[in-house]
Amino acid sequence: MKNRKIFVLISLILILSLIFVGCSKKSNTEKNNKIELKESTKNVEVEDEEKEENTIEVENEESSATEDKESPKSTTKEESSKPSTTNTTEVKKEKEATSKTEKDSTSTPVVNKKPTVTITIVGPEDVGTILGLTEVELNDGDTVFDVLKRVVKDKGIQMEYKGRKSSVYIRGIHNIYEFDRGPESGWVYRVNGKVPQVSCGAYKLKDGDKIEWLYTTNLGKEFGAPGGGK
Repeated sequence: MKNRKIFVLISLILILSLIFVGCSKKSNTEKNNKIELKESTKNVEVEDEEKEENTIEVENEESSATEDKESPKSTTKEESSKPSTTNTTEVKKEKEATSKTEKDSTSTPVVNKKPTVTITIVGPEDVGTILGLTEVELNDGDTVFDVLKRVVKDKGIQMEYKGRKSSVYIRGIHNIYEFDRGPESGWVYRVNGKVPQVSCGAYKLKDGDKIEWLYTTNLGKEFGAPGGGK
């Protein structure tokens, strides 16, 4: 009977030991499973983080590529908006040349133009113009006679006169004399379209005067003169 109790007791102890061992193995297995689950979870999180990092890197690369594409445009715009150094230099040179030209023109002394008069000699109708419009430099104190005398000498035109200074009288020009075309024919002169009533040796000229020597057949009346030539 005792032995039987001991046997039962030992059996119970063995059973309990087996149960305890089994429970401990089960708990160890669960622990291992939990550890593996945690590790797998960590691995998944690590993979997710790596994916996120890769995504961020790809996005950064794309954004940097986009910025690189856009940067030439912006650079081109900035370059186009900035004035060209060459153009600025050329403009400066042109301004300097213009200012220099203006200074030169300002500094160049203006040569005073000498006063001048014009003279023409027209004979009778059958002869016509003996001397066309001619410009002559005017000397200080020149009279109509002074200019006529210089011109006919320079042009080689024959001229004959009598008297002196304020009493000078023109007898003939180009070998055409007074009374050659009638008793009222002869030489008269006009200045600026008017026939003066003084001798050609007394009429002093001014700059721009227009002298005309005309052969009259009517005492100069056809040219606006009340009397004969001087």
